[in-house]
Amino acid sequence: MSAPRGAPATQAASHLDVPREEGLALLDWLGLGRPDFGAIPARELAPRCRRRLWDIERNAHAILRARTGELLAVAEAAGEGLVLFG
Repeated sequence: MSAPRGAPATQAASHLDVPREEGLALLDWLGLGRPDFGAIPARELAPRCRRRLWDIERNAHAILRARTGELLAVAEAAGEGLVLFG
C-alpha cells in the first residue's frame, strides 16, 4: 500500500483486524467489558490505551500491549469521531 502523493508515508490505520477472542480480551483489559459490538468516542478510548502502555507491572502483557499501541493509533486518527468494534 502506498501513500497518496504529498502525504506522509506513515499514516495510522483506520481499522484494526483482531481475532474475536483477542479483541474481547483487549476490550476487557481496557476496562470496557467483553461486548460483541459497540462504539466509544476516540477521545475516551485514547487515554485508556495510553494508561495501559505505561511501563508498570500490571500492564506486562506483551500481546495486549502491542494491540493497545495499534488501537491507540486508530483512536488518535479518529480524532473527535467514534471507534467502532464488533
